[in-house]
Amino acid sequence: MKVAIITFGCASNQADSDFMSSLLAEKEIPVLENPEDADIVIINSCTVKHHAEGKFWKCVREWQSAGKKIIAAGCVPQASEEAVKKLKNKGVSIIGVRDIDWVYDAVAAEIDSKHVIINSSGFKNPYKKPISLNGITGKLQINEGCVGFCSYCKTKFARGELLSYPVKDLVLQAECFLKQGAKELWLTSQDTGAYGLDIGESLITLANKITKLNGKFFLRIGMSNPNTIEPVLEEVLNLMRKDERVYRFLHIPIQSANDKVLKQMNRQYDKKMLASIFGKIEGSGLRITVSTDVICGFPGETEEQFNETLEFVEEIKPNVLNISRFWARPGTKAAKMKQHYNKIGIERARMLKKAFDQACKEKNKAWVGWKGKVLITEKGKGDTLISRNGHYKQIILEPGYKLGEFAEAEITRSRSFDFFGRALKRDV
Repeated sequence: MKVAIITFGCASNQADSDFMSSLLAEKEIPVLENPEDADIVIINSCTVKHHAEGKFWKCVREWQSAGKKIIAAGCVPQASEEAVKKLKNKGVSIIGVRDIDWVYDAVAAEIDSKHVIINSSGFKNPYKKPISLNGITGKLQINEGCVGFCSYCKTKFARGELLSYPVKDLVLQAECFLKQGAKELWLTSQDTGAYGLDIGESLITLANKITKLNGKFFLRIGMSNPNTIEPVLEEVLNLMRKDERVYRFLHIPIQSANDKVLKQMNRQYDKKMLASIFGKIEGSGLRITVSTDVICGFPGETEEQFNETLEFVEEIKPNVLNISRFWARPGTKAAKMKQHYNKIGIERARMLKKAFDQACKEKNKAWVGWKGKVLITEKGKGDTLISRNGHYKQIILEPGYKLGEFAEAEITRSRSFDFFGRALKRDV
């Protein structure tokens, strides 16, 4: 039997898929890129947005119609008993987010035309033994779950309370990835800033140990909520300052900049903390690439409250802005609140995007003429290549290099979200 894995959602889901692929490879089960060539399709789902969940159900229908055996993984079945019943009725096997180390058993059951539900919600540790590298990026899911419970978020139902993996295991896995040829290491989770709060460790302790490893690579610190990154922010900035292998990149979702809305969202910070965090980042002199998220049209959000968020975004000028129009997720507190008409969320998202696009386009012009080291990370459109510099800027290059190669490059032209450049020489 041949298996394919389709992954929706965040880098943590990608890490889970890499883990499942590695476990199946140990059992000599071929894991293919193209589901059309597979007998069994594992669909690793995301439930953070209505659209993402809809794509999962569409995928189930399409591949079942194509005669494939289906195993559902990820957040959709984990977060909803109704989803479990629906999948069971469709003859789909299920493995929970903390039970993916049983993926071979689920595949073996499907081979025998049996359907299983493996959902213990236990405490998995994917790093008990080495995971095989997939590509040039070693994705380290350092923890899962979170310390908060946002009123709009359904992912909490799936990932649960904070579970941090041991520092020793994570460092050994990072070293293993590097020995296999990794050129990037991603620290990822639902909230990397919360790492270690349950085991007496911290994000900065882990990051410091990984940067002590020998090798030529970039280290990316993934999404952190404001209230969890704030206590370690100064140390993270210092690490970026002393080690050029740490991407000067931070993803800190604000969701809103109005205190009343933040309270209704059950976010564990206020505008004052946000101003302090982004002020320190701007004042660091590191030219950090900042990514943030905003929800438009949250229940009860007034025009004045939205304008406060809009003005804050215009002030901090993030380099990446993920805009979400509020969509009530079943079972959440926010779903029970009085909802706005759809057009309000749509209009506010449009206004925010317009302001961001204009500011980002102007800000990016300052990077034209930059020269330095880049890593070739993926193939672009046509025969172009996509690279990243130490500030995690996406620079499009002409062909002539291989994925995973380092080069010296120059940025020659900017756009709103990326750059064009030319490679000057190979970096050895």
